[in-house]
Parts: sequence; C-alpha cells; structure tokens
Amino acid sequence: MTLAAPGAFAYADELDDFADLRPVGLDDHVTYYEGRQVSTNRQVALKVLHTPTPQAVDAIERESRVLARLAAHPNIVTMLERVELADGRPVLVLERTVGTLYTAANAGRLDLQAMVAVATKIAGALETVHAEGLLHCAVSPRAIRFTEFGEPVLADFGSATPSAPGRRGTEVLHEATVHTAPELLLGERPSPATDVYGLASALYEVLAGRPAFRSYAGESPAALSMRILCDPVHVIGGEVPLELSDLLIWAMSSEPGSRPPSPAWLAEEFGRIEQKMGWPRTRMIVGGVRGRRSRRG
Repeated sequence: MTLAAPGAFAYADELDDFADLRPVGLDDHVTYYEGRQVSTNRQVALKVLHTPTPQAVDAIERESRVLARLAAHPNIVTMLERVELADGRPVLVLERTVGTLYTAANAGRLDLQAMVAVATKIAGALETVHAEGLLHCAVSPRAIRFTEFGEPVLADFGSATPSAPGRRGTEVLHEATVHTAPELLLGERPSPATDVYGLASALYEVLAGRPAFRSYAGESPAALSMRILCDPVHVIGGEVPLELSDLLIWAMSSEPGSRPPSPAWLAEEFGRIEQKMGWPRTRMIVGGVRGRRSRRG
C-alpha cells in the first residue's frame, strides 16, 4: 500500500471530534488515517472515501453493516461508529491497529507457532462471519491485522457478500489478486470454501515468503488468473512441516468441493498440527447473533 501524502487532514472542519490525524495509507478509493478522538481521548483509525464512486460507496456501506453485526467478536476489527461528511460520504471510525500479518511476518515478529495460532483465530472469525450468512471473499495477509494488545483481527469487509444461493462471484470481485479463489475468477458463486482458500493462501504467503501465485510487474490480470486456475500449488519446504504445507495445498485446491468445507474444519487441522508439534492448542472463538456462542480448538 502506498502511503498517502503528508499534510493537514482535509476534513478537519467537518470531523472536529478527531485530532492529530495523519494519513497512513491509501488504496484505489479509500484513504486511511490514524489519530485521536477528542470526546473519548482514544486512539482511532478513520477510513475515508477519497473517490466516492457508486461501487466504492456501496463497499464501505456494506463494510459498516457487516462490522456493526459482528462487533463483539475479539478477532474481528471493531467499528466504533459511522459518521458522515457534509456531502454524505460515510466515514468508518475503527479501533486502531498496529500492523498486518504481512508486515509482522516480514519484520520477523512471528514464528511458525505464532502464525498457526493467528490463522486458527482468524478461522474462528470467518466461521462467525459465515454463521451470520455472510462471506468475506477477500482474505489476505493485509486483511489480517493486530490490535494494540497483539490480538489478530480480520478487517477489510468491503467485498463481503451474502452467502445466499445464486450470488455470483463477479458481483463481488472484478480483478484478480494473488489470493483470489479460482471460483471467483470464473464468476461462480462463492461459498465458505472460498474463505478457506483465502485464509490458506494468506498463511502460505507468510510461511513461504511469497504468495503461491506471484504477480509480476507489467503482467495483466488475465495472466495471473490463468496461473491461479491452471498451475499447481507447490510444497513450501524449508522449516515448514510437510503436514502443514500439505494442508495448505489441500485448502487451496482449485475445486471448492475438494477443500476443507469450512474454516472450523481447517482450524481443527491446525489444532492437530499444533498437538503433533507439542504446541499449546489455540482456541478458536465462534459466535454470532444467529447462533450460540461456542469455543473450539
């Protein structure tokens, strides 16, 4: 992510409850800021649309609704409130996070045991999302962040979609990324196995130091899509146990029906690996307003 240019917060007059705001990053449509909420004196993050296309507005509104429903889960980023600019653009006020799985892995702050524990906790977050009749559809190492207390949280719900029959993948994602599940590239209906693929792909990248399917400079999205659809996922090697590498390859099968059917199933496999390695088993927290709160793992 390219950092936004430094300077005064452009919306200071409209959002006067926030001070010391500084840009920390941007994507195609959104600028991210960190700073202090004056009324509560807490550190927060703001997600502000700088290019309010209809699709971008829909995505951030969708994200606000999803986060409002899932606010209680300890491994889902907390939306503190939703505010609006004078022109009606929504602004999400989020808990401040201090890095992503990608940056933590690159900085060498996570060993193999910690990475498996993080993936297990995020599996619980995804299982909770699915219990609410939703799918994330954009899991990646950058969508997994850390709170100031070191807990991993799932973020970036702009591509979340109902898991209702008939929903097409082309309504969710329009461009290939290195973590896009094959069925989304084919315009097929996503399922819980789509998020299993995304979580496995994210963990694969941080363990291997590279994504399973690399994106090369100047390459078209179509070329990346063809590799995701046609090429095999290779064994990671190195210090990564073969059993863990094989599990991720299984979870990244090109056919959704050939993968573990749910994040909970994937977490159970992570637990078996933890047990075999002599590590403490990580608890996966599953909850949701539709169902009973439970703990597995």
